[in-house]
Amino acid sequence: MDNVRVVKLEAEDLQIFKAIRLESLKMAPSAFANTFADWSSLSDKEWLDRMKIPVFAMLKGQLPVAIIGLLLQRGDRGSHRATMIMGY
Repeated sequence: MDNVRVVKLEAEDLQIFKAIRLESLKMAPSAFANTFADWSSLSDKEWLDRMKIPVFAMLKGQLPVAIIGLLLQRGDRGSHRATMIMGY
């Protein structure tokens, strides 16, 4: 696919994160434990706190088309593993 890339979202990408996360909650509400109402009422600080886990977005041009978060595992045996969350 032309002009498609995966990027790790940083604090300056907050608006991209908000757009794709809220759209995913609207489009597939049964796929998530949280609701659109849960996330749409968050302050920017709360959004940024949720970006402390690694969050990646697939962009087509500048348009976010997919999102995934990684919950890093801890401990000696699991520190090289992560669980995918927020996938859409």
